[in-house]
Amino acid sequence: MRASGWIQYREDEPGDLFRRYSLNYNIWNMQTFGNERFATGTNINGNFQLLSYWGGFGGLNYELPALNIRVLRGGPAMKAPSGYNFWGGFYSDNRKPVVVEAGGWYWTDPERSQAGGIWMDFSWRPSSSVRLALGPSYDRMHDDWQFVTIQDLDDNLHYFTGVLDQNTFSLTTRLDWTFTPNLSLQLYAQPFVSSGDYQSFDEVVAPKADAYDDRFSKLEEDRLSYTPAGSDGGPGVYDVDLNRDGEVDFSFDDPNFNFKQLRSTVVLRWEYMQGSTFFFVWSQQKTAFDFDGNFNPGQDIRSLFDAEGSNIFSIKVNYYLTP
Repeated sequence: MRASGWIQYREDEPGDLFRRYSLNYNIWNMQTFGNERFATGTNINGNFQLLSYWGGFGGLNYELPALNIRVLRGGPAMKAPSGYNFWGGFYSDNRKPVVVEAGGWYWTDPERSQAGGIWMDFSWRPSSSVRLALGPSYDRMHDDWQFVTIQDLDDNLHYFTGVLDQNTFSLTTRLDWTFTPNLSLQLYAQPFVSSGDYQSFDEVVAPKADAYDDRFSKLEEDRLSYTPAGSDGGPGVYDVDLNRDGEVDFSFDDPNFNFKQLRSTVVLRWEYMQGSTFFFVWSQQKTAFDFDGNFNPGQDIRSLFDAEGSNIFSIKVNYYLTP
């Protein structure tokens, strides 16, 4: 069940400084049919364009404390702290041969979790028939209660979370080249790297406790042991002695990860008759995964070129029966 409100002030007539601008205010509340309130927040955001055709945007968002109904993957709702985030950015005159757009964002809560990121889109049009665009982005997250595993022990479900540091980098590349009005080439490529390093692990013991630390019981060295990965290339293993009786109650794989992927597509389009087109498409995807949390985007992207991948070639023909 959702209730929300929105109001906007907008000015579309050019003035002494702005060509246009707008300001928005939002407020919302969401709850389940079980009367669990899982989102209450408000934000203010806006955007503008100057007389020079440069512009910008930004906003500030605040979330009240609520219940998180998803973090335990079907388990009980868990009390979540308040949080706020803000974002902003700018863009240059898109009529020019070189156009730049860039921005960033940041989110945090009072209980040790935070995240942020920056991004940029750069495009260059050396002629009316060629356009090259690059879009790098980088995000970093510190999640103090990332879900790890569910264990059924003595007919009771136990939920475990971890402290996760995650880094993600991507670089989107596009090339549009129109040779003639009837013949064009499009290229798309995006290397993507994301790594996650878990620092510690907790059992969720009181998900709705008022005090944040009372919701967890940390798995210290007297309850947690680690067996490093063997030569088979698999992950390491954590053994958990939950009640400290000297017996392993359960084990789980080291959740650290390093995921790398390269997606690329080339499309050749030829209009061989008016209204009739021929497409030749080549798609390639390369993926690699390591069981560690190391983040080295330069090395990771280079390793993708040696990784095994899949290549898909396809042809599409359209024939226009009557003009």
